[in-house]
Amino acid sequence: MKDNEIINVIRQMISVNRMHKRAIETVVDDIGIHRSKHQVLMKLAKRETVRSQKEIAEELGITQAAMTVSLSKLERDGLIARTTGKDNRYNEISITEKGREIVEKSREYFTVIDRKTLAGLTQEELSCLSVCFEKIQNNLKELTKKEEK
Repeated sequence: MKDNEIINVIRQMISVNRMHKRAIETVVDDIGIHRSKHQVLMKLAKRETVRSQKEIAEELGITQAAMTVSLSKLERDGLIARTTGKDNRYNEISITEKGREIVEKSREYFTVIDRKTLAGLTQEELSCLSVCFEKIQNNLKELTKKEEK
């Protein structure tokens, strides 16, 4: 493959990623919640157990201060509940029913976006695309392993 072909494919991949992200952000805006707060809700909804503030911040790659601000707003809006942990050193975070409703609505919208994104592709094309992305991910994992050494 020639360099210009590689560059073109990478640009297309980046463009698709940005366009998909923009479509998702539009839906999240329509729901009436900021993207960062939405990410916290989605993380909380993935697990049944109550999560610590520190754990969520680490998973999202944000500071404790930024997490505190997001959680305060989510709590104010009735989307999460915070309780003192067993040893009083941290807050346990849980999603409320109102928060779960937003997550469920989001998932429905995301499914529609994903289906529209891949509309017109055959099962064979989807399978091929999946294999290609898996190979790309593996290549990038190897690249990052070498950089960490």
